[in-house]
Amino acid sequence: MDNQAEHIESIVRGLLTGMGLGDFDVRIEPAQAPEPWQVAIAMRDGRFLIGKGGENLRAFEHLLRVLVNRKLGAEAPLCVCDVNNYRRERAEYLRSFARQV
Repeated sequence: MDNQAEHIESIVRGLLTGMGLGDFDVRIEPAQAPEPWQVAIAMRDGRFLIGKGGENLRAFEHLLRVLVNRKLGAEAPLCVCDVNNYRRERAEYLRSFARQV
């Protein structure tokens, strides 16, 4: 894992631990700019971190972006978070729904 990915993983782990969410796994998937880096978080119960309609997840992602930009400066990649594949499954559901309509 490269240095940027290690910094991002450290920030994510610090945030989740600080929130009292101790049992989790973090995987960083780097990408080539302008594609965002994927931050995959797996945990037993992700409802708290996801929130209603993904509201908490968007807030967590915003906070992560601010901290990553502060730590890495101009070199900071854009990061997109997903918890227990919530976003991927939601996107698949919406695509399926759109095809049916």
